[in-house]
Amino acid sequence: FLLFRYIPSFDNLTIPSRFHILTMLHMSVLAGYGMRYILAKRRYLIGLIIPIILLEYFIPTSVFKNPIAPVYEHISRDRKAQSILQIPFFVRDTVTCMGISADPSIQSYQSVHHKKILNGAISRLGPESIFYSYLNLPVISTVYLIQSDLPVRPEYIESDKRLAEEVVNLFGLGYVVVYKSHYVTIEGAHQYLKYVLPMKKIYEDENNVVYEVTISKPDIIKIDIGTETSIPYLYKGWINGQKSGKTTYA
Repeated sequence: FLLFRYIPSFDNLTIPSRFHILTMLHMSVLAGYGMRYILAKRRYLIGLIIPIILLEYFIPTSVFKNPIAPVYEHISRDRKAQSILQIPFFVRDTVTCMGISADPSIQSYQSVHHKKILNGAISRLGPESIFYSYLNLPVISTVYLIQSDLPVRPEYIESDKRLAEEVVNLFGLGYVVVYKSHYVTIEGAHQYLKYVLPMKKIYEDENNVVYEVTISKPDIIKIDIGTETSIPYLYKGWINGQKSGKTTYA
């Protein structure tokens, strides 16, 4: 597999396990030929081989155990919540990592709660897309800075508190989950979120602390372009805070 690292375009494969499926398909064909050769000479073995194959399929075998807290069943039933913010916050592709690269298995919880998540491992984005998308967002960018032990000016925190409702509306944010395995690193980010986001604790065990965001999302969201409240909605290339008479614009 190391040879692929030196072949242009193949060097993006990155993970040898991607070849397992192809390998198993080829091995199964070879096994079929081998089985036909053996049974052609010893047909009586078929009475032994078939029960062994059936036994393998009928006995469930778990190759990955990841216990999921019952609170995620509760979250799955919440039709109002559209997304979950998990901390430690991280976004990474195969090249770039932003934030703390937490255990990727936390993404598997999505198979139970069925909500969008604001962080995780994705395929190909590139550093510009990753960093600009998230560092332009109030609250999210501050979580990243605090957990990375980077300085945050107090006025930014107060601005985040004023813009918290817009961030919640933009993402349909319903829950915040704190993973205790990284708590020494993310304690500051945890306290910051408790300050800027209106939320209440609904669950805690030895691994997780779960908060429900208590802001009710309105039926209609009004975005006043050019004012501070429109910052979360603007992407690269927009210059905010312009004014002509009483009209604000970007």
